[in-house]
Amino acid sequence: MNSKLALKLVIIVVLIILMTTLSMFIYNLGRPFSYTEEGIKVLGEERGTYNYVIYLKPNTIYNSTKLDNAEFVYRKLVKSLDIKYHYTVDMVDEGEIKLKYNYLIKIVVPDKIEKILYKSKYFKLENHSKEITLELNDDSINLTKIDLLIGKIETESGLRIQDYNIEFITKLNLLYRNNITLTDNIETKLVMNILKRSELGDIIKFSSDNLSKTLSIKNTNIIYTEKIEKSYLYGGALTLSTIGFIGISIFYSKRYGWFKFKLFKDKNILDELKRFKDLIIKLDNDIEAGLKTQFIKVNSFKDILKLSDILSKPIYLYTDDTIVRLYVIDMDRIYLYNELIHDGQEEKK
Repeated sequence: MNSKLALKLVIIVVLIILMTTLSMFIYNLGRPFSYTEEGIKVLGEERGTYNYVIYLKPNTIYNSTKLDNAEFVYRKLVKSLDIKYHYTVDMVDEGEIKLKYNYLIKIVVPDKIEKILYKSKYFKLENHSKEITLELNDDSINLTKIDLLIGKIETESGLRIQDYNIEFITKLNLLYRNNITLTDNIETKLVMNILKRSELGDIIKFSSDNLSKTLSIKNTNIIYTEKIEKSYLYGGALTLSTIGFIGISIFYSKRYGWFKFKLFKDKNILDELKRFKDLIIKLDNDIEAGLKTQFIKVNSFKDILKLSDILSKPIYLYTDDTIVRLYVIDMDRIYLYNELIHDGQEEKK
């Protein structure tokens, strides 16, 4: 590989690097300095569970004087009900935990009556730790008093109440680290559904919505991009490649002339001569100058064609691997046109 071709290849490579770094630099300018990313941060868990004990009158149906968390029981066998509620909060990280709560008992006749029997005041628990625990114990419900109340409501309203609910409700408010509200006035309840059946007697069915919840908050993070760092990187690479391209191009132009990119290959003069094959006579050997021979050089292929036409003379062609020579002979005068085959430059004879 000669030095000229090698230099051309170096210029092309540097130009590719220049265009690549320029495009990357422009793309990086369009990127933001930062963007926000939203996620969910888990802080901990809260759990609440109802447990209840049904104390029974002497009977032959059950082999016990009490039932724990039974799904149903015959109303006539029930002496009393004790309700317990256990609530815990377990956090991932230690912090100030504040719990505000109260509880109430009410009677609900679906679509007709809703009456509060008891409502406690609000209580507070505070703890700087990973956990906090609430225990509600020995809250009893007197079913005899409730039966008397239902009878009084039927007398006053004229209603015949078949089914009704006794609801034990706990309300919770949980605050974490003084500014994160995790539970806002959430309610959990134990429902005792009193079903009046004439054949079997009244039945009490129990159901509870125990609490199991993951405590979390939306977490918004600001992610900073590498725009500034990459701007310096791409800008430096762009500057160096630009300086390199300009410097090598100037060096090439001083040594070989300006570098040219050709999209299409130049036509060879031999291709042009095919159109005039009737005028051309090929020579095996080049014409040598004689004592009286006068060579007159013409400037272009068109000029040699004009002379051939004016003088009514043929065009003699001699060629080798590098040059084409065209002659028009008029007595002792020989008109000559030279052209190099590869780069179209004229050669002096």
